[in-house]
Amino acid sequence: MAGDIRASLSYVWAKESDPKETYEFEFPGEKQWSCTRHNSIGAKAFRLVFDESACLLWWGQSYFLDPVELKSRPERAHWYRAADNAKKRAAFVWLRREARQPTSKVNCTTHHSTKA
Repeated sequence: MAGDIRASLSYVWAKESDPKETYEFEFPGEKQWSCTRHNSIGAKAFRLVFDESACLLWWGQSYFLDPVELKSRPERAHWYRAADNAKKRAAFVWLRREARQPTSKVNCTTHHSTKA
C-alpha cells in the first residue's frame, strides 16, 4: 500500500479530547519535520522525525504515528506511546479539519515493526 504521507498530514488537526487545541505540520526537510500546537496558551513547535525504514513518524522518542494506519482512516490520526508496539491504545487522537497545501511527497510501501 502506497501512501503520500505529507498530503495525508497537510491539514489542520484538532485534538479529539479538546477541539480548541489544533496542530499543523511543516515539512522543511526530507525527514525532519515539525508540528505546531495552537492552544489557549499560544503556539509551540515540536520536532518530528520520519523513520523511513520503519515507515513511522516520531514525535521525539515518546510517540509515533503510523502513516499506513492514517491512510486507512485519513480523518483520524492516532499517536501511540513508543512502548505500544502493538498499537493497542492511542495515547491521543487528532481529528482532521481543514486542508493545507502539501510541500512535497514521501511514500511508504510497507509497514515494519516499531522501534522501542
